[in-house]
This record gives sequence, C-alpha cells and structure tokens, in this order.
Amino acid sequence: GAGAVSRVWKEFDADACFVAEGGRSRRVLAVAARYSLCPIAAAPTASNASSADDPRGGAGSIIVIVATDAPLIATQLDRIAQRAVMGIARVGGVGEHSSGDLVLSFSTANPQLPVENLEPAHPFTTSVEMAVNAHLSPLFEATVDATEAAIIDALLAGETMVGVNGATALELPIDVLTAALR
Repeated sequence: GAGAVSRVWKEFDADACFVAEGGRSRRVLAVAARYSLCPIAAAPTASNASSADDPRGGAGSIIVIVATDAPLIATQLDRIAQRAVMGIARVGGVGEHSSGDLVLSFSTANPQLPVENLEPAHPFTTSVEMAVNAHLSPLFEATVDATEAAIIDALLAGETMVGVNGATALELPIDVLTAALR
C-alpha cells in the first residue's frame, strides 16, 4: 500500500511518502494487538501467519521518500533519512536480510542555486543556506512521526485481499482503530 503524511517544524514541513510491498504481516499485526487496535491481530489465520525463522518469506520492499522545505545540506538529509527508518521500526519493520528497504530524502530549499553546467563558467562558487545542526532534533522527530503516520495511513487504506494459494491480507478496520484510540 501507499500513504503520505506531513508534519510541521517551525515554518518548515517534513513530508513522508511510504510505499510497501510484502513483508511479514505478523509483525504489523503484533504491533496492532499490543495497542488493541485490531481484534484480528491477536490471532492471525493460517493463511496470513508466517514463521519467524522462514528464510523465504516476509522480506518485502519498503520505500520512504522524505521531502522538506527546510534548508538542509547533503549530510543533514542523510540524517533525516536515518530517522525515517525509526518510523518504520515503530510499526514493526526490522530491515530483514533480503528486504529492499530504501529511504530517499531531499530539500526544496535553496532554489537560487545555478543549474549544473559541466563547462567551466562563472560563477565558480555560490552560497547555500543551511539549518544549524543543533536545531535539527525537532525536524528529526517530525520525520519519525510522519513516516510512522504514513505507514499507518497505508495500512488504513488497504482492503482485505486474497493472494496466491489463498494467502489473505486483512484490512485494518478504521472503526476499530478509532474506538481503540478514544
């Protein structure tokens, strides 16, 4: 499924977009059961349960894209991408051996930068605005929260479906989630 969520830090946004395919549903179901979000989570059926030591199953692909309008440089964007992984972990992702997890982060700040030109031409330097590292923690938190919320958004958008050999992926009922959060 896919989900997208925004969080705000000061005057800047941290937007997370999440796309996933596959994975071990028992991990997500275990998180849902821990918070009593879904009655079906406590007892997965034979068709959606997967063994923890099954080397063939469970490793899906996760892609998270984090966009911000905060003025960040490449090393700061690397740190933002690392925080998105924490949002994945909050909902049960563990980055299994054969999973295809990928996080991309970028900033839309500094639009005044000149277009890349491989021919030597002036100017040879330019100024770049960047956030001060000591003030990034709230943006890191916003990134973790937005990633987690984007994953939950994707789960809530999902519908029950039956796949190969009767494998069933159950939807997370919105009314059950809403009642659990009251």
